[in-house]
Amino acid sequence: MIWAVFAILTLAVLVFVIRPLVRPPSNSPNRRDYDLRVYRDQLREVERDLEVGLLKDNEAEFTKVEIQRRIIAATDAGNIEEIENMDSRLSAIVGIAVSLPFIGLALYLGLGSPDLIQTDESQTTAADHQDQDLSQLVRQLSARLESEPESVEGWVLLARSYREMGRFNEAQEAYQHALKLIGREPTLNAEYGEFLVTMAGGNVSPAAQQQFFDTLLSNPSEPRARFYLGLAQAQAGNSRDAIAIWRDLTATAPGDAPWLSAVRQEMGRVAAELGVPPITVQPRHPLSESLVNRTETSDTSESAVPLADPEDYRPDVGALAGRFSSDELEMIQGMVGGLAARLEDEPEDYEGWMQLGRSYVVLNNRSGALSAYLQAINLRPELIDPKMSFADLLMDEVDLNSNDPLPELLIKTAEEVLAIKPNQPDALFVTGLAQQRSGASDAANKTWLQLLDVLPADAPQRRDIENRLNRRQ
Repeated sequence: MIWAVFAILTLAVLVFVIRPLVRPPSNSPNRRDYDLRVYRDQLREVERDLEVGLLKDNEAEFTKVEIQRRIIAATDAGNIEEIENMDSRLSAIVGIAVSLPFIGLALYLGLGSPDLIQTDESQTTAADHQDQDLSQLVRQLSARLESEPESVEGWVLLARSYREMGRFNEAQEAYQHALKLIGREPTLNAEYGEFLVTMAGGNVSPAAQQQFFDTLLSNPSEPRARFYLGLAQAQAGNSRDAIAIWRDLTATAPGDAPWLSAVRQEMGRVAAELGVPPITVQPRHPLSESLVNRTETSDTSESAVPLADPEDYRPDVGALAGRFSSDELEMIQGMVGGLAARLEDEPEDYEGWMQLGRSYVVLNNRSGALSAYLQAINLRPELIDPKMSFADLLMDEVDLNSNDPLPELLIKTAEEVLAIKPNQPDALFVTGLAQQRSGASDAANKTWLQLLDVLPADAPQRRDIENRLNRRQ
């Protein structure tokens, strides 16, 4: 009887062992698939680096051709490997079918322990293969950079590889090599700044802040730099400045930005600790705040500040004196002046007017910012963003401790926003405040209740709105 049981068990084992050899799972990982995935990721990296200017057209084309060659080679090698593996599988199937029963019997008779379990500890995991492949890539990159030390793309890729391996000191050196070669480049500055934050355990160090400042000098709208400079203010205890920076960031962000909710959550947390509604804090771009002592020497004398030239559209940059060098102030002045001049010839450029408005806010040119936002409103009256940017500037002049009526233009703008989006929180706040100050208590209470309905349960504004309701009852 026992031999019949052994026969059945042997047959079951044969089926179990041979089945994957006859028909290997279609989703089983193999070296070719891994290589192809790595190469496709590299192609996407090349496209991104080309877009932001890390690579020139000819360098990008050469790199893409080389990666595509590797893809073809990997595919061909994989096909040959599959054929060879099929031959090997057929041989293995025959060998296993013939030898397995005898091996099992010999083991049983020799060892006499049918409950013995044998484990194979020599298996390597997919993660081990990945680490080996990444180490191989690093070795190849290092060898290439010995002969091509001027390759910015190579140093950036090496830095990212070291970062993934957790070799942070070597990653930092590679980033510094790339920045030394390319100079100021907003995407790379922001990436390196974010890396420094990671190295510091989430603390936005002065070195990281320097990278984010350099980012904004070339690209004032870069979101990572703006977020982390706000976080630096919060970590320094300047909560109101942090909220101001994040309000400016969220006000100008695309509605589908994947990071938008995280920024709002952090802003809400800081506002709750401070005990103020975010709407009461005027949005500010980080360049309009003195956030860090810059490491470079700045000439802050009057002669170091470039003079404004209205005929050449060059604005007054005195509001930034002492925060940037004379050369940087001149560069900022040229960027803003060039944008204003271009809009004279291209007055239908909505995004241009919005950018000009934000630039004037940085320079404390309130009238210029209001005028630019009005141009944007006239071009796109169906959009909320330009109206709220306009309202934020008007709200900056409102004394929350006073009972004076709100400016009519502010009330009108809030009404226009609510006509587009009836539950827009900031517009509801302005409307409720206007109703309260005009003596329309019932209407104000209704607006406050509507605002409470749309605010999240943990929103810091709720406490202020509830207090206003209680005072009216």
